[in-house]
Order: sequence, then structure tokens, then C-alpha cells
Amino acid sequence: MKKKRIGVVGPEDTQKLVSQVLEDTKYNLEVIPLQYSSFEETIEIVKKNSAMVDIWLFTGEMTYNMVKEKGLIENGYFLELSGMSLSTVLLDIAYNFGYKLERVSFDTISENELLETYQDLSIESSQTQLLPFVSSLTHQEIVSFHTSLYEQKKVDVCVTALHSVYQELQNKQVPSFRLAPTRTSILRAFDRITKNGQLSHFKKSQIAVVMIQVDELFHLKGEGLMAYDVHQLNLKCQEIILDYTRKIFGSFSQKGVGTFTIFSTRGEIEANELSGLNLLEKLRILSDLTVSIGIGYGTTSFSAEKHASLAQYHAQQKNGHIIVTVDEQGKIHELTNQDTSFVYGYRTENEDLSNRLEKAGVNISTFNKLLYIQSQSNVSLTASSVAEQLEMTSRNARRILLGLEKHGLAKIIGQETPLTKGRPRSIYTILSS
Repeated sequence: MKKKRIGVVGPEDTQKLVSQVLEDTKYNLEVIPLQYSSFEETIEIVKKNSAMVDIWLFTGEMTYNMVKEKGLIENGYFLELSGMSLSTVLLDIAYNFGYKLERVSFDTISENELLETYQDLSIESSQTQLLPFVSSLTHQEIVSFHTSLYEQKKVDVCVTALHSVYQELQNKQVPSFRLAPTRTSILRAFDRITKNGQLSHFKKSQIAVVMIQVDELFHLKGEGLMAYDVHQLNLKCQEIILDYTRKIFGSFSQKGVGTFTIFSTRGEIEANELSGLNLLEKLRILSDLTVSIGIGYGTTSFSAEKHASLAQYHAQQKNGHIIVTVDEQGKIHELTNQDTSFVYGYRTENEDLSNRLEKAGVNISTFNKLLYIQSQSNVSLTASSVAEQLEMTSRNARRILLGLEKHGLAKIIGQETPLTKGRPRSIYTILSS
């Protein structure tokens, strides 16, 4: 079996450790070292090397979150900094160097992890200082956080999870220690990658049901076309669909005039996404009618058909010319030939969220669409931008945003002046919980 290529993004020392651990194991993986001098180089590294990497492994959670928030990766993992890593550093600080553990600054690690480790070691943590992860943090801001606290004598020593920050603190002669991944955390990452690879294989083998609807084909007789002409058009549509069916190694059936169903696997559908868009366009041009395609995934034919029916319903609600997929997790993916794509969920098990959305008069699908739009863009949301993205009136978009803001699911963070005359428009950010 061909080895999976793992792009390991991080400083030189951690990359070497990852390679050494891999050499000592039997994982069928190939490491592609992608070294940076500063964590801020991560995004460019990922953009330049995406074609040669199957799976991404980041040596820290901060760099992983940076690229994840930009939507640059799908298969990504990071080396976790466990309580054991933190305990090892604290032991070094106290016993080998004699610093007080009550007066330490930390960056970009979990607050819960920090507090739990201090509690386990029966150490007072009220004087510790933590700079939590924020995607906009820069190298210099992190360095300044530590040096300022040290110069003000609020801490005696600094602990950083970032190699470049550690080097600069050392150069400034600020007592500092590096919180680095352990061999155990690397082995855990390899385990997750291997298990998820097996899960991915299972996922690709799931049953896929494709429902294709050429709307109003049956009703063309009433508009002056003879039954023979309708039959001919239906056969031409069928010919195009059969060609697509062969590409995805599927089986085809017709349930009525203008209604077609294909059975295949998820792996084949996802590998031929472009062919699906071409099918949509060919049917649209041939029939000059609205075409909608719904695809459902499931572990059984029944669940796949149920999801395909739901996908078809959503496609028709969007007035067609769209492919909608629904998977077993309740995730909906909308895809069109206009290079637009939405991924969102149609259900939630969060009771508090459900109650607040009900009071706001907004369904979970719309809420998740707004979260998706926000995650894919650096631009905050306004009623006009939401109306454009979701193809609705500005009035309806304004109602949605006001409802979400009223019930704590959105926040007004500013205002913008329109180019034409009018009142300033509120700028919103959608809150994920």
C-alpha cells in the first residue's frame, strides 16, 4: 500500500523528533518536513505545499487553528501538549533551576490544562499569567507579553509553546522554558491519523443515493408539446445521466418522467464532484428547465435514500440548478456551478441553542449557514451581505440578525456608512454558542 504523505509543519527540533519516532514504529507514513523559523510563516507554507501533502500534522495547536480558521486544510492534526508535558517543564523549573512555580507566565495553552496540572501538583496558581490563543496573535505580541511581565517583576520565569518565542526570550536573557511535545503525544497523533484513515476508507464505501429532478418535464404536454416530444427529451436526459452513472460505477433507475435515481458509493461521488456539476449544467442546457440534484449518504440503503430525499427537498427550496448532499451526521453541502459552496447542519442536540433559535424565529440551517459564511470570510456580517449570500431580501436578513442579537446568538460590533444616502448599517458577528 502506498504510504500517506504527512506534511509536518513546525520548527526544526520538533520535526526531527517526529521523524525519529516514526523511524521507530511500523506506521505506513512518509514524513515531509516543512520547517518554519516563525509560526507566522505557517499559512504560506500550507498554501505552497498543499499539492504534495495527503495529511497535515502541526507541531502545535496554535498553528493548526490558524490554518483551520482560514479553511486551508481538511485532513489536519496537531501534537497535543498534555499535562505530562507541562508537569515535566514545571519539574525542570523548580528542581533544576529553583524558580517559584507560583510566578510563571504561559502562552497559548489550555487554561483548564494549566489549572488542573497546578491542582494535581498542589501548587497555588493565582499569580500565574496566561496568554490564551487568539488567531490574530503575532510573534511580537507573545514576546512582549512575557517580557513586560518579567520586567514589571510580576513573574520570575516564562514558559512558551513556541520555539521562535523561546529563542527570542533567551536572546533577551529572560528566564524561559519551552513547552514541547513528547514522544507519547507524537505516537498518539500517529494513532489518530491511522485510525481516521481507516474511518475515511469506511466513509468512502458508504452507500450513496443520487436523486435527479428535471422539474416540470411531465407538465410540458400542457404547454403545447406532444407526448412524443416529451418522451424524446426524457430519453436525451436519460442518456446524459447514464453517462454520469458509468463514471461513478453506479446503477440507474427511473421513477417517472424527469425523475431519476442512481445508487453508488460516497467515494465515487466525491471523486467525481466535477462530473456531477457538469451533469447539472448539461441537463439545464438540454431541457431549459430547472434541474435539482439531491445526494444522500448512509450506511444502509434506507438511510441513504432518506438523506437523498432531504437533500432533494433543500435543492428544490433553492429553486434548483444546485447539488445538495446530506450525510449521516446531518451535515448539508450545497454546491453550484457558480463556484459557490455552503456547508452547514440541519439539526442540533444543543437544547439551549434550539430554544434561543426558536425564540429568535431562525432555523438551525440558517444559523449554521451564517456561521459558515463568517468562517469563510474575514468580513463581518451586515444585513445586505447576508441577503446577498443567502439570496433573500435585506428586510428578512435584518430580521434574522436582529432576532439572533436579541437572544444572545449575535453581537453588534460596529457600524458602516453606506455608499449611498441612508442610515449607518450595523455590523454583526455570529456567536457559535
